Amino acid sequence: MLALSDTYRDLLISGAWLVAGLILLFLGLSFLRRWIARSRQGEAEPFDLSQLRAMRDRGELTEKEYQRARETLASRLKTDRESHPQGGQTPPRT
Repeated sequence: MLALSDTYRDLLISGAWLVAGLILLFLGLSFLRRWIARSRQGEAEPFDLSQLRAMRDRGELTEKEYQRARETLASRLKTDRESHPQGGQTPPRT
């Protein structure tokens, strides 16, 4: 009978360690998700055409880079407008 109660005690202790480990894993993943979300909020907003022009005028972009960026921006705006025809504005990123 003594061996049987030792087995249950060991099983109970192992189960408690497993539950504690799962709780710590959950808390760690929650912290990581919040940290990633906060770091993404600090990302720079996309360029607009006036910012691209200013960069070209200051010599930070070559004419070829400017044209490529302008075409990319125009195609992105066109895609956004086609996917959101009611006002052309995209919802804010979360």
